Amino acid sequence: MPTFHSDGVSISYEDRGDGSAVVLVHGFASSAEHNWGITGWLDLLARTHRVIAPDCRGHGKSDKPHAREAYGGTSMEEDVIRLMDHVGIERAALMGYSMGGRISLGLLARHPERFRALVLGGFGLSGEINDPQRRRMIVEALLADDASSIQGTPHQFRQFAEANGNDLKALAGMHGCRQGSH
Repeated sequence: MPTFHSDGVSISYEDRGDGSAVVLVHGFASSAEHNWGITGWLDLLARTHRVIAPDCRGHGKSDKPHAREAYGGTSMEEDVIRLMDHVGIERAALMGYSMGGRISLGLLARHPERFRALVLGGFGLSGEINDPQRRRMIVEALLADDASSIQGTPHQFRQFAEANGNDLKALAGMHGCRQGSH
Protein backbone atom coordinates (compact mmCIF):
# COMPACT_ATOMS: atom_id res chain seq x y z
CA MET A 1 0.00 0.00 0.00
CA PRO A 2 1.29 3.48 -0.76
CA THR A 3 1.50 6.01 2.06
CA PHE A 4 1.50 9.77 2.50
CA HIS A 5 1.89 12.09 5.49
CA SER A 6 -1.15 13.89 6.85
CA ASP A 7 -0.28 16.45 9.49
CA GLY A 8 2.63 14.31 10.70
CA VAL A 9 0.80 10.94 10.58
CA SER A 10 1.65 8.34 7.94
CA ILE A 11 -1.57 7.18 6.23
CA SER A 12 -1.64 4.03 4.10
CA TYR A 13 -4.20 3.71 1.34
CA GLU A 14 -5.44 1.60 -1.55
CA ASP A 15 -5.63 3.22 -5.00
CA ARG A 16 -7.23 0.98 -7.63
CA GLY A 17 -9.00 1.27 -10.94
CA ASP A 18 -9.80 4.10 -13.34
CA GLY A 19 -12.79 6.34 -13.87
CA SER A 20 -14.74 8.64 -11.60
CA ALA A 21 -13.42 8.56 -8.04
CA VAL A 22 -14.96 6.77 -5.07
CA VAL A 23 -13.50 7.17 -1.57
CA LEU A 24 -14.20 4.39 0.95
CA VAL A 25 -13.81 5.05 4.70
CA HIS A 26 -13.82 1.99 6.98
CA GLY A 27 -15.20 1.43 10.47
CA PHE A 28 -13.67 1.44 13.95
CA ALA A 29 -11.03 -1.25 14.63
CA SER A 30 -11.11 -2.27 10.96
CA SER A 31 -9.00 -1.38 7.91
CA ALA A 32 -9.42 -0.76 4.20
CA GLU A 33 -8.58 -4.41 3.51
CA HIS A 34 -10.88 -5.83 6.18
CA ASN A 35 -13.84 -3.53 5.49
CA TRP A 36 -13.57 -3.18 1.70
CA GLY A 37 -11.03 -5.70 0.37
CA ILE A 38 -12.10 -9.09 1.73
CA THR A 39 -15.77 -8.14 1.28
CA GLY A 40 -15.19 -7.58 -2.46
CA TRP A 41 -16.06 -3.87 -2.59
CA LEU A 42 -12.59 -2.75 -3.71
CA ASP A 43 -12.46 -5.13 -6.66
CA LEU A 44 -16.10 -4.58 -7.65
CA LEU A 45 -15.89 -0.79 -7.64
CA ALA A 46 -12.44 -0.73 -9.27
CA ARG A 47 -13.93 -2.33 -12.40
CA THR A 48 -15.55 1.00 -13.32
CA HIS A 49 -14.16 3.61 -10.88
CA ARG A 50 -10.96 4.84 -9.33
CA VAL A 51 -11.23 3.65 -5.73
CA ILE A 52 -9.30 5.28 -2.89
CA ALA A 53 -9.53 3.55 0.50
CA PRO A 54 -7.38 4.82 3.36
CA ASP A 55 -6.47 2.99 6.53
CA CYS A 56 -7.67 5.69 8.94
CA ARG A 57 -5.14 6.93 11.48
CA GLY A 58 -4.89 4.42 14.31
CA HIS A 59 -5.89 1.54 12.00
CA GLY A 60 -4.44 -0.98 9.60
CA LYS A 61 -1.04 -0.04 8.18
CA SER A 62 -1.34 3.66 9.08
CA ASP A 63 0.43 5.21 12.07
CA LYS A 64 -1.18 4.54 15.43
CA PRO A 65 -0.51 7.50 17.72
CA HIS A 66 -1.35 6.89 21.38
CA ALA A 67 -2.03 10.55 22.19
CA ARG A 68 -5.76 11.28 22.33
CA GLU A 69 -5.11 14.66 20.73
CA ALA A 70 -4.05 12.92 17.51
CA TYR A 71 -7.70 11.92 16.97
CA GLY A 72 -9.46 15.07 18.14
CA GLY A 73 -11.47 17.63 16.24
CA THR A 74 -11.65 16.99 12.52
CA SER A 75 -8.27 15.25 12.18
CA MET A 76 -9.68 12.06 10.67
CA GLU A 77 -11.90 13.99 8.26
CA GLU A 78 -8.98 16.17 7.17
CA ASP A 79 -6.87 13.04 6.51
CA VAL A 80 -9.39 12.15 3.78
CA ILE A 81 -9.23 15.63 2.22
CA ARG A 82 -5.41 15.60 2.32
CA LEU A 83 -5.40 12.14 0.72
CA MET A 84 -7.71 13.32 -2.05
CA ASP A 85 -5.39 16.28 -2.65
CA HIS A 86 -2.34 13.98 -2.55
CA VAL A 87 -3.72 11.68 -5.26
CA GLY A 88 -5.18 14.53 -7.33
CA ILE A 89 -8.90 13.97 -6.79
CA GLU A 90 -10.98 17.13 -6.74
CA ARG A 91 -14.40 15.51 -6.30
CA ALA A 92 -15.55 11.98 -5.46
CA ALA A 93 -18.41 9.81 -4.34
CA LEU A 94 -17.97 8.94 -0.67
CA MET A 95 -18.89 5.71 1.13
CA GLY A 96 -18.44 5.29 4.87
CA TYR A 97 -19.15 2.39 7.18
CA SER A 98 -19.82 2.88 10.93
CA MET A 99 -17.02 5.18 12.16
CA GLY A 100 -16.38 5.86 8.47
CA GLY A 101 -19.99 7.00 8.21
CA ARG A 102 -19.43 9.56 10.96
CA ILE A 103 -16.25 10.73 9.25
CA SER A 104 -18.15 10.92 5.95
CA LEU A 105 -20.96 13.02 7.43
CA GLY A 106 -18.36 15.41 8.84
CA LEU A 107 -16.70 15.62 5.44
CA LEU A 108 -19.97 16.36 3.70
CA ALA A 109 -20.82 19.07 6.24
CA ARG A 110 -17.39 20.76 6.00
CA HIS A 111 -16.48 20.13 2.36
CA PRO A 112 -19.72 19.60 0.37
CA GLU A 113 -18.06 20.80 -2.83
CA ARG A 114 -15.66 17.82 -2.74
CA PHE A 115 -18.36 15.12 -2.86
CA ARG A 116 -21.02 14.29 -5.44
CA ALA A 117 -22.74 11.48 -3.50
CA LEU A 118 -22.70 9.88 -0.04
CA VAL A 119 -23.44 6.30 0.98
CA LEU A 120 -23.60 5.38 4.68
CA GLY A 121 -23.58 1.83 5.99
CA GLY A 122 -23.73 0.43 9.52
CA PHE A 123 -24.22 3.92 10.86
CA GLY A 124 -26.65 4.02 13.76
CA LEU A 125 -27.75 7.12 15.56
CA SER A 126 -28.63 5.32 18.78
CA GLY A 127 -27.62 6.91 22.05
CA GLU A 128 -26.13 3.63 23.33
CA ILE A 129 -22.73 4.11 21.71
CA ASN A 130 -22.78 7.85 22.40
CA ASP A 131 -23.41 7.38 26.12
CA PRO A 132 -20.32 8.62 28.02
CA GLN A 133 -20.49 5.78 30.56
CA ARG A 134 -20.69 3.15 27.79
CA ARG A 135 -17.79 4.82 25.97
CA ARG A 136 -15.71 4.74 29.18
CA MET A 137 -16.48 1.02 29.53
CA ILE A 138 -15.26 0.38 25.98
CA VAL A 139 -12.05 2.34 26.59
CA GLU A 140 -11.48 0.41 29.85
CA ALA A 141 -12.07 -2.88 28.00
CA LEU A 142 -9.54 -1.93 25.32
CA LEU A 143 -6.95 -1.08 28.00
CA ALA A 144 -7.63 -3.98 30.38
CA ASP A 145 -4.68 -6.27 31.12
CA ASP A 146 -7.05 -9.22 31.61
CA ALA A 147 -9.86 -9.40 29.06
CA SER A 148 -11.57 -12.39 30.73
CA SER A 149 -13.69 -10.20 33.03
CA ILE A 150 -15.07 -7.98 30.21
CA GLN A 151 -18.69 -8.58 29.20
CA GLY A 152 -21.27 -7.29 26.70
CA THR A 153 -20.60 -4.60 24.12
CA PRO A 154 -17.16 -3.68 25.55
CA HIS A 155 -16.14 -7.34 25.18
CA GLN A 156 -17.33 -7.36 21.56
CA PHE A 157 -15.31 -4.22 20.78
CA ARG A 158 -12.22 -5.77 22.40
CA GLN A 159 -12.64 -9.06 20.52
CA PHE A 160 -13.09 -7.32 17.17
CA ALA A 161 -10.10 -5.07 17.78
CA GLU A 162 -7.87 -8.00 18.76
CA ALA A 163 -9.05 -10.16 15.85
CA ASN A 164 -7.90 -7.46 13.43
CA GLY A 165 -4.48 -7.07 15.09
CA ASN A 166 -5.11 -3.51 16.25
CA ASP A 167 -3.09 -1.43 18.68
CA LEU A 168 -5.53 -1.38 21.61
CA LYS A 169 -3.95 1.69 23.24
CA ALA A 170 -4.30 3.71 20.03
CA LEU A 171 -7.94 2.65 19.64
CA ALA A 172 -8.67 3.49 23.28
CA GLY A 173 -7.24 6.98 22.79
CA MET A 174 -9.28 7.45 19.64
CA HIS A 175 -12.51 6.07 21.09
CA GLY A 176 -12.07 8.05 24.28
CA CYS A 177 -11.84 11.40 22.52
CA ARG A 178 -14.36 10.98 19.71
CA GLN A 179 -17.83 12.29 20.38
CA GLY A 180 -20.75 10.49 18.77
CA SER A 181 -18.72 7.83 16.95
CA HIS A 182 -17.66 4.25 17.26
